[in-house]
Amino acid sequence: MKIISYIIVISILINILVQLGLILRYYYPLIIQYFQNKKITWNSNYDRIIAASFLAFFCLSTYLGSILLTSSNELYLAILYMTILILLTISIYLLQRTGSAERTKSSLFSSIKSDPQNNCTQDFENKYTLAKLEKIFDKLVEYDFIEVLKDNESIIDKNLFVKTLSEGILPKEPIFKLHMDNIQTKEFHKLFKGKCQKLTMPKFLKIFIIKSETATPASISSSKSKNLNGAKKKELIELIFLG
Repeated sequence: MKIISYIIVISILINILVQLGLILRYYYPLIIQYFQNKKITWNSNYDRIIAASFLAFFCLSTYLGSILLTSSNELYLAILYMTILILLTISIYLLQRTGSAERTKSSLFSSIKSDPQNNCTQDFENKYTLAKLEKIFDKLVEYDFIEVLKDNESIIDKNLFVKTLSEGILPKEPIFKLHMDNIQTKEFHKLFKGKCQKLTMPKFLKIFIIKSETATPASISSSKSKNLNGAKKKELIELIFLG
């Protein structure tokens, strides 16, 4: 029985410490911004809810921990309380991940709107909404049509896609690889440029490379003109832009 008591005590401490670590990790960037006199990226739309949830879950966890430590409950009750405690820790982890992702997205979109570079001459004009670009990227990933070539730890892949396409400024070298052949690329480009004016095929290939890494606008057009059967997985390519 002593062994079980030790296990319970250690489990409670681990869960409480993990919860504290997750909460601190969530608020650490805000603390650093405050002491560096930077704009604090607090978003009341979701940070208030997350803060209240953190507080409620942590207080409940502490309460359950105190019950486990100070009472001699039956084993089945101890297991029940420990299960709830673990679920609360998982809930705090999910809140931390979700909140951090929302904060990153919010900061990115704010920088896109306020970036002076976006007021400079653009290489092409984007008329997709940020939400629509996100959906396009999600569909490309879902159908295994895309991978990111450049690692950027400060920004997640979807946000990198949105930032690149929404700014309308060509990168110095391609950032993404499309798992498409010449004909599929021609079809995708035709649909995509509907709301990206001046995004010609040469400019498109400065953002994306394709299966044939040596492909050029001329070789892609030539492949298209010689093909009589249409693009493979054309239905999936069309679905990318629906919804």
